[in-house]
Amino acid sequence: MSYSVILSPRAFRQLGAIEAWIEQESGPAVARNYRQEIVTHCYQLESFPERGTPRSDLSPGLRTIVHRRRVTIAYEVEHARVVIVAIVGRGRDIGAAISE
Repeated sequence: MSYSVILSPRAFRQLGAIEAWIEQESGPAVARNYRQEIVTHCYQLESFPERGTPRSDLSPGLRTIVHRRRVTIAYEVEHARVVIVAIVGRGRDIGAAISE
């Protein structure tokens, strides 16, 4: 079964903030490439969304995966969709990020 992957408005904002920070630190090309890597990682959930770590302690049905040990992607599987609810950088409180 193939799932559709949807980034929530919150996840888009958080992804943009990560990109902006990287752009300041390393330049626009590096930031664009890293953003694309994160988005690609999200879309890999189309084929096997249950691979993430369950985080029902934060929210019922929430799961997380990590990209390059620097970004946590929080998502929920709803029927045939994977909804990315948050994308946060290392060191950020994932609980706070999903309630922004």
